[in-house]
Amino acid sequence: MPETLLRLVVLVLPVALVPLLLRPWPGRSPATALLRTAAAGLLGIVIALVLLEIRRRLIPTGFASASPEVHALVAAFSEEAAKLAAFLVVFRPRSNDGTTGTSAMRPILRTAGAAALVFAVIENALYFTVPLSLLWTRALVVPALHAGCTVVVVVGVLELKRTHKAAVASLFIFGGVAVHAVHNYLMLMSRLPFVIRLTPALLVVGAALYLHYRSPNHSI
Repeated sequence: MPETLLRLVVLVLPVALVPLLLRPWPGRSPATALLRTAAAGLLGIVIALVLLEIRRRLIPTGFASASPEVHALVAAFSEEAAKLAAFLVVFRPRSNDGTTGTSAMRPILRTAGAAALVFAVIENALYFTVPLSLLWTRALVVPALHAGCTVVVVVGVLELKRTHKAAVASLFIFGGVAVHAVHNYLMLMSRLPFVIRLTPALLVVGAALYLHYRSPNHSI
């Protein structure tokens, strides 16, 4: 297989999970669900690039090399804020079904994860020309990391809307950002074994799955 084609396959492979996350989609056609999810992912990238440009103007040159920990945290916060803003704008999720007052988070969380996968694939496309080994690493790690962190952050936002418990909501929101920051920092360490780079993604995906399956399965 030509290398260019292989790179394309590696990049788009995570997109195959998006339709699975969006099923079932009550009251909407699969095409509509896919288009809105793609729109949320693309809008998230646009917002993230705007925040990146603001960061570049505000932070002196050499910031990443001089303070990799701070760079990792700022980048994580920017991307999580961008994904969350895009998801809320496109989907306007509710944390209850409007009739029983019970949580309706399962479909919301699956949709948030799907939008984050689209975000991750577009982000990975920006690294199309990196060495193939690094591209494989990003293709395997970054989509899982983005999806997991977004789900955890969205849980925090919906819990805040539903219960108004700021402490509990902050635990989820800042927890998702913190795991993302650790991932960013580990990715800066080029000599680390792959399994160590994978650890934050595995942990946050596990947390996201737990939060998903403990939530009632009402529709949005």
